[in-house]
Amino acid sequence: MGRLRRCAVTLSLGLLLLAQFGCGGGSSSIQPPPPPPQPNFSLGFSSNSVNVQQGATSPAVNLSVNPLNGFTGTVQVTLTGLPAGVVSSPPSPFSIVTGSSTPILFSAASNASTGNSTIMAEGTSGSLAHPANLGLTIQTGVVANLPRTAYARTDSNPAMDDPAGEPRHRRIAYDPAHQLVFVANRAMNRVEIFSSANATRVAQVSIPGASSADLSADGTTVWIGSVTEQAAAIDTSSLQIKARYEITGLQPLPNTLFDRPEELLALSSGKLMMRLRQSQTGQSLLALWAPSANTLTNLTATEPQLFQNGLGVMARSGDQSKVLVAAGDASGELAVYDANGNVLAGPHGLGTGTVPLAAANTDGTRYAAVFVSNGSSRVLLLDGSLNPAGSYATSAVNGLAFSRDGQILYVSENAAAPPVITALICGSREGARKSKTWTPRTCFSGLPTEA
Repeated sequence: MGRLRRCAVTLSLGLLLLAQFGCGGGSSSIQPPPPPPQPNFSLGFSSNSVNVQQGATSPAVNLSVNPLNGFTGTVQVTLTGLPAGVVSSPPSPFSIVTGSSTPILFSAASNASTGNSTIMAEGTSGSLAHPANLGLTIQTGVVANLPRTAYARTDSNPAMDDPAGEPRHRRIAYDPAHQLVFVANRAMNRVEIFSSANATRVAQVSIPGASSADLSADGTTVWIGSVTEQAAAIDTSSLQIKARYEITGLQPLPNTLFDRPEELLALSSGKLMMRLRQSQTGQSLLALWAPSANTLTNLTATEPQLFQNGLGVMARSGDQSKVLVAAGDASGELAVYDANGNVLAGPHGLGTGTVPLAAANTDGTRYAAVFVSNGSSRVLLLDGSLNPAGSYATSAVNGLAFSRDGQILYVSENAAAPPVITALICGSREGARKSKTWTPRTCFSGLPTEA
């Protein structure tokens, strides 16, 4: 009887446990998996802090948007906490695409208060919002002893202004009527405009990939070339863009499209010489552009010997009537064009070597070219027909410029300190006309003047 009672108790306990864990019409005891995490992002600076002097611009600090859980949106960033007298570039607010970063620079006015502060960047995308902090220290500016002049500084990137493998081209234009300097800032996708009277920045114009600048013959327009499929015209009075042009490009060979108007030279005819570049390489061709109809003329066929491997450096005369062009290879070939794309002189070969720099005087009666061959450099003076007129041996040349009267050629030398400007005396223009040929002694009389 006791044994029967024990079995009944055991059976009752088993039924109770079964009722607790097995009720519910046979439903499973496995819980469903938790929902997947929602897409999100994080925001972060490449440095914890940055220093800037009064009257100067800081080094670039990268702000990055890092995707989490498959986030693919665009994040708008707002900067707060900027001290008085400090501005950011790009200005707040701005957007960053997920997975990328944006360089930010901070410029402090000369009278900005010194000390430490914290800048907060808040990134938002829909209902998501995340902060990132950056310490900013404003230091006392060093007052330079500049009794005769002053300087202004941009946040451009030298490696992008003069990329390796691409011919050097002009990216600064001066408007004497308004005393303004226009600088194509390729890295920051804009044109900076400075006053030469007080060295202050008076305006910025947004132009993607702005890579060159030149003033029109009538002084009303600054023409801007770019490394996108676009050229732009800035009004020199309003400092606003008055026209943008989509450049369809030229395709002289199958599957080879030249559509980047990297360099524009304004001519007296109202047309422009254009360095038209490929999108993926630095190779370019010479084209004549008529902005009134937005039409391009390929000038390659006018000098096939010169343009076998593309276009090299260009130099425009001061009166905007002539352009000296060089080959983009080691053939040492040169030619001169007029304002309508006609060949006036050349092709003229200097020998086997490259021409990294060139200059023209006011009326195109004299040209200068840096010729590099077998590791040695020379500055060559040429007349209007590209006949040799003088030679000056040098180890390295950084820039060339004729004086306004054409009597002196200034050569920037010595990449290391101290910098040297050499003035090469070219003799009288009348004497050159009578003799028809200049000799090195006539053109470079005496020792160079160094300063």
